[in-house]
Amino acid sequence: MSDKIVKTRSSTKTSPLVTVVLAEDKGLADGYKELLLENEICATIKIPPGQTPKEAKSFAIMVPEKQIDKAYKIVESKSPGQYFMDAFFNPEIDE
Repeated sequence: MSDKIVKTRSSTKTSPLVTVVLAEDKGLADGYKELLLENEICATIKIPPGQTPKEAKSFAIMVPEKQIDKAYKIVESKSPGQYFMDAFFNPEIDE
């Protein structure tokens, strides 16, 4: 009898990816991805099918479905766009 360990399909199954936020440009998408990765959430950037990164007008930042709640909270509280909004609408904050 063999002592091999056999992995079943269910033991290697990963959580499907879902969109946590849409970014208007690649720079903002990279900022969201970095923010999520810094908080130990696996993130990836997807563009619409049939488009190149230069053609794309939106970028979906996707995370595993199991981490969506945590990802929403992080994006909402520390969104790269928030820094722009604070600087634009509250210039006294930027010292």
